[in-house]
Amino acid sequence: LQLVTEKGLRTMTCLLRRTLIDVKVSCCVNLDTAATLRALEPIRDRIERLHVDCVWNGLRESDNLGRGFLNFDLNALDELCSSDVDGADFMDYFGGEDMSKRKRQRCRYGLEADDSFVQSNGNGYYGKSWDRLRYLSLWIRVGDLLTPLPVAGSEDCPNLEEIRIKVEGDCRGQPKPSESEFGLSILACYPQLSKMQLDFGDTKGYVLTAPSGQMDLSLWERFFLNGISSLSLNELHYWPPQDEDVNQRSLSLPAAGLLQECYTLRKLFIHGTAHEH
Repeated sequence: LQLVTEKGLRTMTCLLRRTLIDVKVSCCVNLDTAATLRALEPIRDRIERLHVDCVWNGLRESDNLGRGFLNFDLNALDELCSSDVDGADFMDYFGGEDMSKRKRQRCRYGLEADDSFVQSNGNGYYGKSWDRLRYLSLWIRVGDLLTPLPVAGSEDCPNLEEIRIKVEGDCRGQPKPSESEFGLSILACYPQLSKMQLDFGDTKGYVLTAPSGQMDLSLWERFFLNGISSLSLNELHYWPPQDEDVNQRSLSLPAAGLLQECYTLRKLFIHGTAHEH
């Protein structure tokens, strides 16, 4: 979707602020993760379920952008209030009222804020926490890390209970990761997280001996699952990566060992078989 921009998404969230609680933003080439979360700032305290694609565009965990990364300029909102919103749906939403009234309503939606959740910084507002967010879904391609997620704008989710992470791509031909782990340990910043769906079903690699210089799937699983023991999970659904050439999708010994270290687990579901037909 090439026409969806950060400004356009922010306009929509301002207009629908009172009703949006379940949001999915995916495959928008003009929106990386940080831009998506900035655009959703007007409804951060209302969203209960959220899906985003993890596209970092050079963002790193060490950038330490924190809450200030979510600031927005009130001048930008003035520009929003002085411009028209394209699309008949938004016109219908306001019931055909005159243009000046629509502009005033857009200003009200954009500027309305609960004082108990925001702090003024002289130029705008710091982003509110994701107080009602209970379910987070993430898509990430093979080769990328999960570690920039908090600094992209999702560090404050006090009630997040469940997360789904889908990793997709071909490990064959990928260079050996420069880090020792994918980044699951950073999810320990979510104190209520108890359920996880970890889906590598569309991740492909070599289940047997890999060519020289390549990692087989057992090493990739070790990389993906390192750090999972630091989470206090009660329930885990796990889809192992697969080797299509030998029709095999099974749990490797390193993966089994790392999952065994999750002492709080009460329910573990492995979605795979030794040989698929």
